[in-house]
Amino acid sequence: MNQRLQNSGWAILYALAAWMVLWTVLQLADDVELYTNPVVKDFKVTSMTRVPGGVVLYGTVNKLRDCKTIGLTVSRVYADGAQGLVAVDYSKDGGKQITTRPTGMQQWGPWVASIPDAPTTISIAVRHACNPLYDLQTKLITFEVTP
Repeated sequence: MNQRLQNSGWAILYALAAWMVLWTVLQLADDVELYTNPVVKDFKVTSMTRVPGGVVLYGTVNKLRDCKTIGLTVSRVYADGAQGLVAVDYSKDGGKQITTRPTGMQQWGPWVASIPDAPTTISIAVRHACNPLYDLQTKLITFEVTP
């Protein structure tokens, strides 16, 4: 009986060690995948026009892989590094923020971001599902919007 308890203790330790290794691999896998095989690149803001209470953005992007788009996040970056979500109206762009675009170079916009009239730092990121194990989040751009 004592031997059985000792063996089950080792089995639990091996299972925990295996789980820790798997967890670490999955935590690093998305970073390695984005570095070696990015989903998008060359995201650029080509036009930025101030409107009352916001800014209208247009740009280009090169989508390299046929992965499903899960969502796009536009954030305001504060002086202390904290971020807050920005409301964005994509409807004039045909609602393309929630669809999976084809691969290749393409244009996006107009996106109307609701931001204050003060100088503001904006960050844009996109999340894709390229495999069943994890999602990939790509930080696209951080830029300044002036009054």
